Parts: sequence; structure tokens; C-alpha cells
Amino acid sequence: MKTAPRQDHERGTGAHGEVHLSQVLASSLPPGKRSIDLFGGSSPVRYELSDSELVRTIERRGRKRDRQESMILEVPSPVLAAPDALWDFTELRRDTAPDWSIGSKPVRLVDMFSGMGAMSLGVAQACKALGHRCNFKAAFEIERSPLETYKANFAVEHAVNEDLSRLFEVDVDKRLQTSEKFWRNSLGDIDIVVAGPPCQGHSNLNNVTRRRDPKNELYILVARVAKVLRPRFIIVENVITVRNDKSKVMQRTREALEKRYWVDDGLVNLWRLGVPQTRRRHVLLAIRKDQAVRYVEDIVSAFEVRPRPLDWAI
Repeated sequence: MKTAPRQDHERGTGAHGEVHLSQVLASSLPPGKRSIDLFGGSSPVRYELSDSELVRTIERRGRKRDRQESMILEVPSPVLAAPDALWDFTELRRDTAPDWSIGSKPVRLVDMFSGMGAMSLGVAQACKALGHRCNFKAAFEIERSPLETYKANFAVEHAVNEDLSRLFEVDVDKRLQTSEKFWRNSLGDIDIVVAGPPCQGHSNLNNVTRRRDPKNELYILVARVAKVLRPRFIIVENVITVRNDKSKVMQRTREALEKRYWVDDGLVNLWRLGVPQTRRRHVLLAIRKDQAVRYVEDIVSAFEVRPRPLDWAI
């Protein structure tokens, strides 16, 4: 991904020295074993050491052939001995973005309140792991600077520097407007919508507009965009106190979505998914009723990894 240039650390085995992959994995594998099943036999993800490469295998439901990738890794610290951490560390430290367009099946993505694209990155990595190509159909972001970063990392078709409430109606039940029909026709079929609505008005650290911030109402736009674009899946992330909004915007959004979607929501400890922090987030998952049902907790449990220390991120 596009980031500031990194300083190369001196070689060695200290906190920031380089260690050969075989040394690190040898310390994390039982004697005589050269592969790791991270989650006790039920995980769809497996890692295997092959010479100087780490091979990742993804089990795909209903398919005879699993999806395999390999990566040559430079390991900066023994603290990264877990193979999933080694893999993610190397991929996220790339100087250039991967070619997300490589793959057999297209996954069409729209990112609301996109920022620099953290949620889009997660979808793109999942697509890459499964051998799909990620089509970034649109990113909507009111701030220009983060949208420019998004454009630098993702080949997005429509990078829209605009207030979403000017493009989509806040009234979920209102008939589609001209601008909304334009976006439905322009974007076509959409598989996934991700959204991280403004969270400052829900935060306990906000002693001015907490629970009553006008921007809190932007959350309801998720339901409106769902009505306009009719995606197969919707993922919404926010602070856990979004549930305490005075206008109950999260609950109203969920009720509106339930007319067309199966909906689940819950609190997720981010360390379970490899983020080196103890903060929890609220996640709402909406699945169109013609798709298989998934629960937030079941998904998190299936892909849970060992906790990663702060050294992993810095």
C-alpha cells in the first residue's frame, strides 16, 4: 500500500532485527511438523512452510480445489512467529498495492464514508485470498484528502467527494429520486456495501454533542443506499455506543434493512481479528434474503487469530 518510506533495520535478532523465516516458524511448530492449522482443525485457513516460502491454503465451501498462495517473507522480529501475523505483516508493508483486478469472479464493492479505504482493503484482501477480483465501483467521502489516498491505492471507478446526504435521501421510505436512479444505473449490480458512518457523536469522549450530534443521523443512509443499490451484503462498523443514540438511529436502520435483509449485529473484540488493541467495535451485518445466513460471532470465531502485540503494527 502507499505509505511513507520505511527505514531498513539493522540485521540481528533484537526487537527490530531480521530473522530468517525458517528460524521463526521452527520455533512455533511442534517437532517434526511443517504445517499449522490455526484453529484446531475447523479453520478454513492453513499455513505450511515450504523451503523459504510460507504457503497459505484457503478451504472454499462446496469446491473440490482449495485456494493456495505463497509468499517469501522477511521477518523483522521473533514476536511475529504466528504464521498469520507474518503473512499479514508482509502484505500490509508492501510499497505498492497489489493488483486487485486479478481473479476469476468479480466482487463489486461500494464504500460509504470511505475515508482512506480500510474497510475496502479488508474486502479486497478477502477477494484476493479466494481468487476473486475486487471491482471498486464507488467510494463516497466528504473529505478530499482521504479520498485521494483511496484513489492512490484502489482503482475505483467513481471517487465521489460529496456529502452522502446530498446524493441519497435520509427518508428511507421515500420514492427514489433522480440522483439515486442515476447511481443505481451507473453502478449496476453490487455485491457488497461497506460503511463506517461518523462516530464522533456516539463517542463517550464527546462531552458536547454526545448522543445528539446531527451527524449521527447519517447512519440511516445505509438503509437508503441498500434500497437504491440492492447489494447482496452490507457491513457497517461503528463505536459500541452507537446503540445508545437518543434517536436510536442504529435500531431504526436495522428495522428498515430487515424488510429486505436478514440482519445481525454484535460487538467484536478487534484483537480476535488480528488488530493489536483491546478496543471493541459494533458491527452490523445485513444479508439479502436470497443468500445464505451468517452470524457475526460465527464469522469472527471462524477467523479468530492469536492476539498480536503492538510491535506487530509498528
